[in-house]
Amino acid sequence: MQKKHKKKVIIFLSQPIDKRNATRFGYYSLKKNFDVKIYDLSSIFNSEIKRVYKKNSVKDLIDNKNFFELSNYFQIFKLFKECKESYFIDCTTYKSFFFGLLQRYAILNKSTKVHISNSILPKKIHFSKREKLTNLLKEKGILSKSLIEFVFNYLKLRFINFLYPVAHFAFIAGLKEKNNYSKKTKIILSHSFDYDFFLKENRKKLLLKKNKFAIFIECIMFGHPELTIANIDSDKIEEKEKKYFSDLKVFFHNIYINLHIDIVIALHPRTNAHYKKKIKNFFHERYFKVVDNQTPKYIKNSSLVISHNSNAIQLAILWKKPIIFCHHGEMRTYIKKYILGLASELKKKSFDLGNDKFSNLKFFFGVTDSHYNSYIKNYIQSSKKSKRLSWDNFSDIFKD
Repeated sequence: MQKKHKKKVIIFLSQPIDKRNATRFGYYSLKKNFDVKIYDLSSIFNSEIKRVYKKNSVKDLIDNKNFFELSNYFQIFKLFKECKESYFIDCTTYKSFFFGLLQRYAILNKSTKVHISNSILPKKIHFSKREKLTNLLKEKGILSKSLIEFVFNYLKLRFINFLYPVAHFAFIAGLKEKNNYSKKTKIILSHSFDYDFFLKENRKKLLLKKNKFAIFIECIMFGHPELTIANIDSDKIEEKEKKYFSDLKVFFHNIYINLHIDIVIALHPRTNAHYKKKIKNFFHERYFKVVDNQTPKYIKNSSLVISHNSNAIQLAILWKKPIIFCHHGEMRTYIKKYILGLASELKKKSFDLGNDKFSNLKFFFGVTDSHYNSYIKNYIQSSKKSKRLSWDNFSDIFKD
């Protein structure tokens, strides 16, 4: 009996492939039922990505045969030409004129475009086009070069978005995401990638010791790899970071004194050894504990979650944890807007580190179920029936 060929699944990323990304974007789940290939397009979109994230670090030689780096659009064209009737998933965070055209070619070549939502966030975390334009006019004036660039980039983005073909299928995280699609797309009610962490952690029976603690979701506020790629925060990083750490430490001390709980600092997954050492040296008092690669476990067992703009805040919402949002004067304006928008969506305020008084912290310790449930429905889990891992849902629908 002739062995049946597996259907092809092509996944595009705009980050070099490592174990974390291979897991998040479904490779290990899908390879049982599909011929899965992951393509890193970071060299096409931005050459700085490679410098920051380094090269592919997945050590398994068998899996490495299914991971590729493409350096030009012709290679993508050849790929789509050879892979008829495949499923392709665009998980990149960039858009370009040529990639949009090539996706249209793939569909003409009988391939199927599938969207799987990593996460969806409230619109209020971003400045609207009107707000951006108003701020630009105030700062630069109506005849400025910046204004011309703004209008040009706006029109360019609209044109590129028009070029991109709509997905045939869309696995949406929250119900708000339905607004992004027309009737041409079949909507599949699903959930965000962080909900997968929530499901996995809930299957574990092992709990931490019952000592109460607050967890701070650290996010490399200054010098994050993605900010380096975009050449953001290149000015006076060390000076800003020192001021930020000092005010953050005062905030933590207030929590420790007023609420009588220790502070766990959960490091960002991209934290390097140098930054980890810096955190441990600065927050060295006995009521601090620094952990890495254990964020879901510690959020689940915490008494309080402190956050800026991390996506992991979704886990705190799912476990109905009290949340304190905080921002700092040294943060860039768009990051502060992001934090304030997240807090507002849960009907909370964000503390201004270094300026706000922390005497009434207990007031913000409450959890309003209706606010949390609304956020879950709109941005995390579009259907209460969506209880399986995202990529398992994909396999159920598309495998032979």
